[in-house]
Amino acid sequence: MKKLLLLLLCVSLVLLNNSCSTSSLTPNLEQNIIDKIWEVKDGTERFYLDSEDGKLYIKDYLCNDFSAIGDYNIIDNSITYNYDSSSFQITKLFHIIDNFSANEISCLYDVSTNSAISIIYNKVDPAIWGCADANALNYNPNVDCGDNAIECIFEFTGQQTFIPDDNFERELIQLGYDYVLDDYAYSVDTITSLELSPSTSYQITDLTGIEDFTSLTYLDCGDNQLTSLDVSNNTALTELRCYGNNLTSLDLSNNTALTKLLSQWNNLTSLDVSQNTALTRLDCDGNQLTSLDVSNNYLVLTDLACEYNQLTTLDVSNNTALIKLKCDRNNLTSLDLSNNTALTWLSFKLTQLTSLDVSNNTALTFLDCRRNDLTSLDLSNNTALTELRCEYNSSLDCIKVFDVSWANSISTMLDPQQYFSLTCP
Repeated sequence: MKKLLLLLLCVSLVLLNNSCSTSSLTPNLEQNIIDKIWEVKDGTERFYLDSEDGKLYIKDYLCNDFSAIGDYNIIDNSITYNYDSSSFQITKLFHIIDNFSANEISCLYDVSTNSAISIIYNKVDPAIWGCADANALNYNPNVDCGDNAIECIFEFTGQQTFIPDDNFERELIQLGYDYVLDDYAYSVDTITSLELSPSTSYQITDLTGIEDFTSLTYLDCGDNQLTSLDVSNNTALTELRCYGNNLTSLDLSNNTALTKLLSQWNNLTSLDVSQNTALTRLDCDGNQLTSLDVSNNYLVLTDLACEYNQLTTLDVSNNTALIKLKCDRNNLTSLDLSNNTALTWLSFKLTQLTSLDVSNNTALTFLDCRRNDLTSLDLSNNTALTELRCEYNSSLDCIKVFDVSWANSISTMLDPQQYFSLTCP
């Protein structure tokens, strides 16, 4: 009885103050329950806390899509959620977790009845969608969501593609491009756009089969666990997003139509974009590159980001179309920008540069050169500049400008010893 009274008191406090301190199960609570699907033992309700968007998703029965009911918050062992109603933000208690393991949760509060009762949730896998008709070619005896939710196919047409990675095939099924988890997909050569959105539990490690997606113009396979990626057969590809994997190799040798490549936060030690002469944007931040050759991309490359690498040199002298360049946190000792007259945005924080000439970059509006070893900085031709960041350059005192009043009026972050002048020693 005492436990029940204490629990009811805690419920009231949660609803009023969005906090409860009867125990301290976090952060292990969060590590165990977020990004997993939990189902009441009688199967009447499921819920899911999504770490990506911070939403609480819930549904009443197995084959219905999840619906977001609000932004969740975990304080100690209480799960609350917020939602807007008539211009007011409402906070409600969803559950109080009494005990948990990797596969089971015990809750002491049921929001539907406002009573302190025990509810047991089991961790479950996502529902299996497929055809329950034994006469269909995509028949699956293990389906949870059958004929009424999926198209039953009685005659396959088109090319058969081997998909060995179950999580890749699960994504295709979820997107409606496949019907049964059997290591094969059909007629994928007509698909033009593919966005593979992984969960923390189901990440793709192998994209074997992607070579048959010959009509692809857009591929997003970011935030998976790929170690290699070959899209050389996907010659129609114009945009590739493969960020946040574990890539050590990336084959783009035949992708001459590629205009945008986002390959940041991988383990690449080399990146060959010599055949990708249509590239307008290249982002390769957070790899292990020691060199990067973009000399063949001189026609249209306007946006280059290569920070958090190990570059010792960066030659962009051919890239006269370049508008934005971000090369922070590298081992650069020199950088020639004399030919990059279209450049408007430049950042090279935490490199090893001691000097940089931007006198030809008269279109420059933003310059960030913080945390370097600069001894001089000449901005006497940079009349378009509106924002300057150059603090933590202890050897830099005088900054040469064309007008001191103008320089003092723009947005700046400077060291105490730095000052603007028409002439510098």
